[in-house]
Amino acid sequence: MTEALCTRCGEARAPGDIFCGQCGQEVGTPFIAGSPSTRPPRPRTVVVPASRRGQRSLYRRSTSAWRHFLPAIQIWVALLGINLVYGLTSRFSDSSSPVNEVVVTVVAAASVLGFCSTDVRRLRPLLRRWGIDRRTWRLPVAVVVLLPVFLELYFWAVGMLVTSDVGYLDDYVTHGWPLWTAFLLISVCPAIFEELAFRGFIMNRLRPVMSDSETILVQAAMFSVLHMMPLIFVSHFVFGLAFGLLRQRTRSLYPGMVIHMLWNAWVLVGKIT
Repeated sequence: MTEALCTRCGEARAPGDIFCGQCGQEVGTPFIAGSPSTRPPRPRTVVVPASRRGQRSLYRRSTSAWRHFLPAIQIWVALLGINLVYGLTSRFSDSSSPVNEVVVTVVAAASVLGFCSTDVRRLRPLLRRWGIDRRTWRLPVAVVVLLPVFLELYFWAVGMLVTSDVGYLDDYVTHGWPLWTAFLLISVCPAIFEELAFRGFIMNRLRPVMSDSETILVQAAMFSVLHMMPLIFVSHFVFGLAFGLLRQRTRSLYPGMVIHMLWNAWVLVGKIT
């Protein structure tokens, strides 16, 4: 039996082969040196129109922006849900025990820490420094002086229009809980975990897709809506703006945490006296 050879490279071909396994020459096609028909086929180049390239680039940018923005929405919705459940439980339940406050604080703290654990690399620099030095000390001092003045005037104006007195300490006194537990649950824990959530996690997620001013405005709006009380939307929006500016200028979460904690404590002291 005569072995079939490739007419181009001389390589032996098995019966039934359509192309040569060595050079790709089609079986039965005579090889003519330099003939275009005998050269290996060139890979086809697909030219994408400029308009479609722009659409693909826009799609990639939109997808990347949504990947950054979605976790900020998720942590906000989670905290909103916790507050909503707590509010409904307090309204329709006869129990006024501070145990409810403990449960809500623990669940909210666990949720915030869970989200923050996925963004440790971006959060770590905000927790490594105090942020107050010769260049940045003026803003924290201004916030400490001006923010309480604004809030006192705002709540005075609200009190002139609407009679509303929130008894933060009533449940603690009724059930014989010591006052330090109220300061821990109402002053310390919210200051720490709200700053971690809004000025930490959420601002980190918004900054890659928004300008600095847009980031501060959006997180402040989210912070004010979180408390679900229309009377304090304005005050807590200003809160969010001030703490967002502090975080941006000092590149630290500690100044906001401390001032946030001091204001909450001041409100509680006012309720005692």
